[in-house]
Amino acid sequence: MSTAEPPRAPSMPAAHEAPASRAAEPASPAAEAPASSIPPADEAPAGSGSGERALVAAVCGSPGAGKTTTATAIARSLGLMLLTRDEISAGLHLSGVNRDSSRGRAEALLVETACRFASAGTSVVVENSVLSRDLVDGLLATGARVVAVHVVADPEVIGRRLRDRAVHGRAVGGIRPGDLVLLDLFERGEMPSSIFEPPSGVHQLVRVDTSAGGEPAIAVADLL
Repeated sequence: MSTAEPPRAPSMPAAHEAPASRAAEPASPAAEAPASSIPPADEAPAGSGSGERALVAAVCGSPGAGKTTTATAIARSLGLMLLTRDEISAGLHLSGVNRDSSRGRAEALLVETACRFASAGTSVVVENSVLSRDLVDGLLATGARVVAVHVVADPEVIGRRLRDRAVHGRAVGGIRPGDLVLLDLFERGEMPSSIFEPPSGVHQLVRVDTSAGGEPAIAVADLL
């Protein structure tokens, strides 16, 4: 007389696999996207430290163009950390580092920190007047999607903003030692917009014109 086999436990359904991250796009000349107003971010962008491909929004532009305001708006909308060379430099100076040497060290720390976050799959916003070749190449080497956001404004608008800073100071930080220097360079024509063009090789290039003032006009969809 055969013995009936005990009923088998139902097998557990296989866990859903995370969607594969997008393959890295070729680091060829960037496709330029138009800008529109910032919508609220409903979801965290890919690359929030979960092993997915990181997104790095690298913001650049002339002093007075509105790049810090734009970078802050992007970081707030996407819920990302903002890394700025000026803030790192200010921290070094407060720590006793000579102001003249703090700029170079701040640049190196910006590159290192941004690349460490990107390597870990953590998306960030990076802001500096000029995006160095070292920064862009380092970020690309991590496999991150690098979107350059070039902030521009009409020359007369930039001049007015720089003069206002030199006289009245900034909303945060007041008058900085370099504000008069920047105004002098601008008035002598030594700050052409070409200096602040992003280097080649980024996956996407977005230009934002802040001449009209107000909320920076950039679509989050252009960055994802």
